Amino acid sequence: MKFRLPATYKIWFAGSVAWWIDAAVNLHYHQRAHALAALIIAVIFFAAGIFFGSIEKWR
Repeated sequence: MKFRLPATYKIWFAGSVAWWIDAAVNLHYHQRAHALAALIIAVIFFAAGIFFGSIEKWR
């Protein structure tokens, strides 16, 4: 019997959305450095979601 983990890659996409919202709030308050950092982290989270999602498809 093969052990399967639940589809936890979706949490990376949820984290990406949270960081996008944080970036939007920082842009609203004219904090560009914080917004840029949040956007970089959001892209990393999104890429991780795609990467781990592709691993799930091949299991």
